[in-house]
Amino acid sequence: MRRPRSKQQSRYLTLAARVMVHRLGAATVMSLIVVGQTLCSLALDHFGILGLPQYAANPARLLGAGLLVLGVMLVRL
Repeated sequence: MRRPRSKQQSRYLTLAARVMVHRLGAATVMSLIVVGQTLCSLALDHFGILGLPQYAANPARLLGAGLLVLGVMLVRL
């Protein structure tokens, strides 16, 4: 029986995270996951993908995303 794609994608994400934790550390990997989800949600909001209402990626939201990226760099130090 074939598994739904979401379960397969979840397994790939879990496997990738487990591999990368040994190279980057748990804090960096978790920070990258949060930043990736935030950037993805920012794009979904800006373009109204998946039938979502559109919310512009204004300078304040972009600054917040940039600060998250800066935070990952600081965690990596």
